[in-house]
Amino acid sequence: MRHQSNGVWDSYYNYYCSSTKTSNVWLPGFGYLGVDHFSDDAPILKQGGFLRQNFNEGSEYIVTSNENELNKLVKSANFNGFKNGIEALGARVAWTKYMFLTDVKNMGVDTNSLTDDQVFFWTYYYFNTGQGNGKKELTNHVANGKLNDYSFMTASDKTITNGCKVRYNSIMRLATYKAIKTLGIFS
Repeated sequence: MRHQSNGVWDSYYNYYCSSTKTSNVWLPGFGYLGVDHFSDDAPILKQGGFLRQNFNEGSEYIVTSNENELNKLVKSANFNGFKNGIEALGARVAWTKYMFLTDVKNMGVDTNSLTDDQVFFWTYYYFNTGQGNGKKELTNHVANGKLNDYSFMTASDKTITNGCKVRYNSIMRLATYKAIKTLGIFS
C-alpha cells in the first residue's frame, strides 16, 4: 500500500528525522515527495534547466518502480538524502509551474495579470493531476483572455486517489503557502 503523507514536512519528520543520522539515508520520492514519475521526468527536467545536469542516477537517486493510484507501474526514485529529494521536488514543481504558465499564456492570458494565489493553485493542480488534466480543467476557467478570479473555488474536484480530491489538495497547499508567507516562517 502506498504511504499516505500530509506533505513534505510530514515526510521529513516521519522518514528522515526518525531514521539513523547517517549520510546513507534514501528518501522515497514516490510516497513521501509525490514525484511519482521522477525517473521518467529526469531527462526532461535536465533538458529544460529545471534540474542540474549532474543530478545522477546512482549517486543522487536510484530508480524505483511503484504502483500508482491508477494501478499503473510508474518509475519514481529514492533520493540519497533529504537535500537531493527536495532538489528533485523543487525541479518538478518548477517544471509544472512552467507548463501551467505556458498553457495559460497560449490561451491568451497575460501571465502578468495572474495573482500569486492563482499561479500557486494551478501549479499544484497541474502537479497533482498532470498537465493533460490540468490544461483540460484550465480551459473551463479562461474567457476573453482572462483567468476567472475564483477559478480555484470552481475547479473540478476530480477524485485522484483514496478519495482525495485535486481541488481540495490544491486549496490545502495554497492555504499552507499563505500561512507560511504571512507568518514569515522562511523570511
